[in-house]
Amino acid sequence: MKADREVMRFDEKSLDSALVYLQTAIDIMGDNAELFSAMANVYSQYVNLGVKQEDYLEKAREYAMKALALRPDLSSALCQLANLDNYEDYPKNILDSYRYYERALVANPTEIRALHGMAAVYEQVGKPPQALVFVERMERQDPLNPRRYIMRGYYCLYDCQFGPAQEQFDLLRRADPTSPLAQSSYAWLLACNGKRDEAIALIDQMGKGSSSSVMTVFSLLLKYGLLNDRESALRLITPDFRKTCSRDFEWSYWVASRLSLAGAKSEALDWLEHAVDRGFINYPFLGCDPFLNNIRGEERYKKIMERAKYEWEHFEVPK
Repeated sequence: MKADREVMRFDEKSLDSALVYLQTAIDIMGDNAELFSAMANVYSQYVNLGVKQEDYLEKAREYAMKALALRPDLSSALCQLANLDNYEDYPKNILDSYRYYERALVANPTEIRALHGMAAVYEQVGKPPQALVFVERMERQDPLNPRRYIMRGYYCLYDCQFGPAQEQFDLLRRADPTSPLAQSSYAWLLACNGKRDEAIALIDQMGKGSSSSVMTVFSLLLKYGLLNDRESALRLITPDFRKTCSRDFEWSYWVASRLSLAGAKSEALDWLEHAVDRGFINYPFLGCDPFLNNIRGEERYKKIMERAKYEWEHFEVPK
């Protein structure tokens, strides 16, 4: 579906296009559960980008429920509710998301969004073997879907396999060279693998576009981190960006790691503590992320890691 491809790009212009595609289809076909679910997906992605967050969060839930009113077992709509539950408090956010993805896979064992979502849940809580099961299922189900590179790439990243992760994000970038998600992820892995100049050059190339993607801001944070430019990095943390990222435990972590790289230690520790509080409990990855090296000697960091280790060791998905 054209709309789904636009959503995967992570920029506002692409989401605007997706809405046009979907609204045109609804005008032609009338009420349709699949189209309502797709609308929920677009609106939830707007929230991820920080666009009209409260209004569009409500619209996303509204369209997901409209879809389920027509088809109570529609797997894609269940996945949308899983995505929205990510904004709840820990551990409810992770556990409820898991339950919705599980229901979606019962309804449709080949649902790509559910396979992706289950892999992400296990990646973020530091359970790589379980995540790999869903990555491989997705690859067998739809080997030509570029989403496979995202899933495999983040699986490798969060398992501290930085070389293979870079290879996957390079494949994603080649599949869609102008995608902010692909460019940002590839720049991140270049930096993780010590290719500082290449990462900065790619980020500068991204800056020549007009994208309003939050991924572009993450890339600029990375650039200023690599340049050890603390002040420029902190200027990027606008109220809207802060609100967008603080909702999401993974994105909170991304802010923490990049601010650590930039030498903004106190601010990085604030974001890291928030990320762990919200559910980013991948303790093994926290221990291997090179971007955190600047804060590893801090007593506060050690206490946060003790909390993360405890949560990681004791976290269990629903039976």
